[in-house]
Amino acid sequence: MESNTIAKVMETEEEAKAIAKSYQDKKKQAKADNQQAIEDYRKQAQDKLAAYKEDLANDQAATLKQFQEEKASQQQSEMAEIETAFKDKQDSIVDYIVGEVTKVYGNR
Repeated sequence: MESNTIAKVMETEEEAKAIAKSYQDKKKQAKADNQQAIEDYRKQAQDKLAAYKEDLANDQAATLKQFQEEKASQQQSEMAEIETAFKDKQDSIVDYIVGEVTKVYGNR
């Protein structure tokens, strides 16, 4: 009977060790799974952030290009207006300059 009890205690102890090992293995696996999930979420967040930054940079570049084109167009139209105004008044400007030179230097 005593040997039966010792055998039962040893069997129970082996079962307890097996359960403890199983628990430790599952705990270790759960921790590894958790770390992997965190890494996956971190990578997804970094990818989304990188995509957002790229989209933002593209939007800014497009806005800048549009602004530059509008400014260039505006400057061209202003230059065309100035050129037209000069051409319209060119004859009178030349006549005025010739008149002033004639007054100062006379007909020499």
